[in-house]
Parts: sequence; structure tokens; C-alpha cells
Amino acid sequence: MDKKTLFYSTLCSLALTLSVGCTEKSGSLPAPTQAADTVIINGAIYTAHKQQFAEALSIRDDKIQFVGSVEAVTSLIGPDTTIIDAQGNSVLPGLHDVHIHPFGLISSSQCDLESAALDLEALSETVAQCINDTNLKPGQWLIVEQWNFTKGNKPSEALPTIRSALDAASQNHPIYLAGNDGHHGAANSLALTTAKTPAGVVVGLNAQTLSLHFDAYTQYIGLDTQGEPNGHLAESARYLLDLDANILTGDGTPAQLAAKLPEVVALLNSRGITSIQDAAADINTLSIWEEFSSSGRQTVRMTAALFTDFAAFSKPIEDGAEHSGKDASAGFVQQNATHLVNIPAVIRQFTKIKQRQKTPELLKADAAKVFVDGVIEGNPYASPASLPNAAVYHPYHQPQFELQGEALALTGYRENADARCTLPINRELPPSKHPAQVEDCDQSLGKLEHDEVFIRTYIESLEAAGFAVHAHAIGDRAVGKALDIFAASRAKLNHSLPQTIAHAQQIAPWDLNKLASNDVYFAFTYAWAVPDYLYDVTVTPFIDKLDSLADIYAPSNYAMQYHYPVKTAKTKGATLVAGSDAPVDTRDPRPFVNIAAAVTRAAENRIYNADERITLADAIDAYTINGANALQQAHLTGSIEAGKKADIIILDRNLFSPENIDDSDQLSGTRVLTTIFDGDVVFINNK
Repeated sequence: MDKKTLFYSTLCSLALTLSVGCTEKSGSLPAPTQAADTVIINGAIYTAHKQQFAEALSIRDDKIQFVGSVEAVTSLIGPDTTIIDAQGNSVLPGLHDVHIHPFGLISSSQCDLESAALDLEALSETVAQCINDTNLKPGQWLIVEQWNFTKGNKPSEALPTIRSALDAASQNHPIYLAGNDGHHGAANSLALTTAKTPAGVVVGLNAQTLSLHFDAYTQYIGLDTQGEPNGHLAESARYLLDLDANILTGDGTPAQLAAKLPEVVALLNSRGITSIQDAAADINTLSIWEEFSSSGRQTVRMTAALFTDFAAFSKPIEDGAEHSGKDASAGFVQQNATHLVNIPAVIRQFTKIKQRQKTPELLKADAAKVFVDGVIEGNPYASPASLPNAAVYHPYHQPQFELQGEALALTGYRENADARCTLPINRELPPSKHPAQVEDCDQSLGKLEHDEVFIRTYIESLEAAGFAVHAHAIGDRAVGKALDIFAASRAKLNHSLPQTIAHAQQIAPWDLNKLASNDVYFAFTYAWAVPDYLYDVTVTPFIDKLDSLADIYAPSNYAMQYHYPVKTAKTKGATLVAGSDAPVDTRDPRPFVNIAAAVTRAAENRIYNADERITLADAIDAYTINGANALQQAHLTGSIEAGKKADIIILDRNLFSPENIDDSDQLSGTRVLTTIFDGDVVFINNK
């Protein structure tokens, strides 16, 4: 049987039930004349171009040659053309994950907790076993990866804090747990003794030094009932320990990172991901990607959102010195209460990195990462419960918890003595409209990651230098600040660079109304926009004042209404993109779990605000054409259109069939059968 006969024999099964868009009309586009290298037929080909479908496509060299009717594609079948029968399954553009940490997808640790929800007894035993297995000498550090801060960690009478649990594992080795979210860490007593002041003097971390030297880090350091550090360190407080920054927040040594890159790319391809953005591309390790991109083994397009911890560009503020805003004479801007940063020097270094890229279709460095705030999880097992640190408009409530048997119970809230601070809050209105002035109250609004002047100056400087800014903002106040700073910078510079806010876990209603005039991308991690009780206990009781934990999912809660308001953001004018944030929660970027969550917002027999569900087509667009636009590569990828790169995936089912289109299990269970990158098959699922 020749190839054209084989081709026609498959057309009888081409009847597809399409739920959105329209199918390209037969013969609507003239077919090219040169024979194709590859033809894909008999699939539900979602082009992501105006949410349209097509009947067939052809590939020649590294590009999509033709998209259109089955009749027209027959003229492109030559003696050497490969015909792929999609057997009625979905065919999509290669997926774009615009917020991922690729080096973290593969473990490089000899002690990896794999995000397991361990109580402190089990955690202590696991860490102790790691010390035995690695044959550490006394005094050597143990670095533990993928500690789950938000799940597990239940104390016991013998081990009331994470510090005590790690001390029980060893008092002869400094131990550091690296949180799986990149924001939390934990240390034992020996590790805490290595804490250094901003001037580099080792004084250790305890109640006394906390008040003398580390007052600026108070919100990031967990305390026990005696006011001593309980071992938990978040955000910048982690850098107080005498460890290299890449060990504290990275994913291995340079040699380990280089060795696992082939596995990283293979995992991405197996999930249908052909384009990514490293959401915090460390400028000290980007050379590893640069070498890999010239090796011929890189089968994913990578955009580096350049990131530095500013240590190499900063100087400490002298004790007693007064600095406010910019120190223009030296090019320094105040970053926080302890340091000044030379922003022009940062921009110069980023620009050198951007300009030295030689294979921009594979690797480019035209974006930069900015942290606007931290994270919104508190610790209900601490005593008192430690508060979240994400920047919010309304003060965090201070819940009180206790263990009742094996279960955690909410027993009430600590009240502020000032009556003005306990007035009811209308969350539909900005805090400035409230009679109580929160700044006069002993309550927490969280914290911006850097001084506001610094964030504003840094973003404007990046955009003036031609970098697209990718901003981490979680609390509603942080999202509002990011939107305002983005709008002001765009107006001042009159640029058209993409502006992206990652996470946007909580958005205030008045900030949602700004989206019509703010051309912004939201990189939601949709897998988090579902009920997850063990996680939600660490968030909602601090946001909403509940009668009991049974009220976590009450529809009237601010958390239920304004956490991950995906559909509202799109309706108001934002563009949706997708970011897995892997290895947070799991090293697997699981795109179809994210797509299922975006469409259903369902888990644990509940729905997390059904009004914020989006359509399947919108969820796929977030992973395809919208992602390509956010990464400034829509001329290359993001949709199945003639002339674009042949980055295409074939799935094991038709997502748009009636039985799949809104079924969480069916959507999340989707597997990739074939991944094509630059016209070559780079992954085939043989299972």
C-alpha cells in the first residue's frame, strides 16, 4: 500500500466532535508544492489561532509547512513523507511553562524529602538517617531538599519545634532544610550559630542577637514561646546563615546542574513542554545553559528571567547612617533597612548576559525577575502561630490553634487591645477608606520584599534597558503595587515589553478593576486554585476570621472570592499564561493537572469558587499562544500556523470531546504520546 492510499484509508475516522472555534474549511488555503517531511492527519488539531481547529498539517524541515484541509495535504505527500495518524486524539502546539525552575525538576541531593508531609518525629528520623547514609564528618553541613513547610510538621511533646526536631537528628552537624517552595527554610541550633550580621560578623541567631542585629528580619524568623528562634527561616532571613547563596536557594553544584540538564529536558518533552521560562535564572549558573544550548541536545526553548540576590552589587548601611531612597552620587538605591544596591551595575551585568546569547531561538536572556513580596502561608503549629509575610492590604488575623488528638483545631483569635483595630472591615474598599488606621495598630500587613522605591526604580531601570519584567507578587497589596509600578513605567517609557505577574494568589477587587488599562500577563499556577485542606489551613484562617476550620470554604470568605480570581482577571482585561512553579509541591510540571484545575477548580469533593473557572480553550491558550506572547516569541511558536516552528504535541485523547472537556480526572490524566520539536520527534510514549 503506497502512502497516499494509506492516507485515504484513515480519513473515514476523521469525524471529530469539536466544542469551540471552527474547523478550517476544505481547500481554504492553497497548499505548498514541495513534499512534506511529516504529515499529521486524523487528529483534533487545535491551532490556538483564534481558537480554531484544522483537519491536517504538514511539516517541512523545522517549520510548519501547511495547516488546512485533508484534501489539500495529500498533494504534499511524497515517497519519503512520514504520515502520523493521530487516531482522533488532540494535536496541540508545544506547551509553554512561563514560570518554572528547571534545575529543580531533577534531584541532586543525597537527602531529599520529596515534599512528603512528615510530622516532626518522622522528619527527625529521616534526617538522622540521611546523616548516617552520607557518612558526614562532625561539623559538615547536611543540606536537605524539598522540605514541605505547608504540610506535615506536626509537633510532639518531645519535639515541639522544627529546631528541636533537627537537633534530635544531630547536634554535631549544621543542618539546613531547603523548602520546596523556594521561600522557606529550617535550621538546627548548630546552623543558627553561623548567622552573620550585614557586616559579615558571626554572632549567631538567638533572642538577644535578633533584637540587636536582626530586627529587620523579624517577620521572617519563627519564634518559640520563649522568644527564641524555632528554626524556621523565610525569605532573606535564610541568607543570614554562613552558606553560599546557591546552596541556600539553589539546586546543586554547577557540576550537578550540568549533569542533570539532559534529564530536565527529557522530562519537559515527556510532558509536552517545548518552551519554558526559568523564573529566577541565577546569573552565576546561566553559563551551564549556554554550554548546553550549543551542544545540539537542547530540545526546549528557554527564556532566562535573570535573577541575582544582589549580594555582589550591594553594600551594608553603616550603623547610624541615614539613607532614604536614592544615593545618586554612587548609583546606589536603598534596598531595605540593611543594604544599598547599585542598580546600574546590575543592569550592566544583565545586559552583557543578554547580548552574549548566540542561539536566541533556543536560549535568550531578555527578561528579569523581581520579587515584590514573599508568601502567604502561616504556621499553625508554631506557638503562637507564625503569620504569613506576603504584603496584604488588610491586617492578618492572629488565629490560635491546638492539637485535639490527631486533628488541628481553631480555638479563637488573639485580639488587639486597641478598639480601633477591631472594627469590621469592608473588603470591597481600599484600606484608606476605613475608619481604623492600620498603621496605628499592632498588626501585620506582611512585607514588601524590598523598599518600594527600590522596586519601582529597579523595574523602571530594567524596562528602560529592554528587559521584560517577571514579578513575583502573592498578597493583594503586592499585586496592587506591581500593577501601579508597571503602569507608571509603561507610561513613562512608552514601551511595549510584556509585563508579567506570577502567582497573584490574592487580588483585591479595586485592583482587578485596573486591568482594563493595564496590559499585564498573569502567570497563575492553576493547580493551586483548588481545595487543598491541609494547605488551606495555613492560609485562610489568617485571611478570614473563622468560627472554626469547618468554615474554610465558606463562599463569603475573602479567600474564596479573591484568591486566584482567574476568570475575573481575564474578563477585566488581563492575559492568562501558565506557570507550574515546579519543583514546588512536585518536581513534575504536570501541565494537564494545571489545565484540569483551571477548568474545574475541583478537588476533595469541593470547588474553589466555581465562578472563576475558565474554558478549556482559554486554559490551553494560556499554555500556548499567550505564553508565546509573554515570552516574546509568538513569531516562532505558540500556535499551529504555517511558517512557525514545528513544535507540536499529540495526546492520548481528544480533550475537546464531550466526555473529557470538563472532567477533571480525564483532563488531568492526559498523557503525551508524541512531542515534536523543530520538526523532529523528540519524545514517543511507548508505554
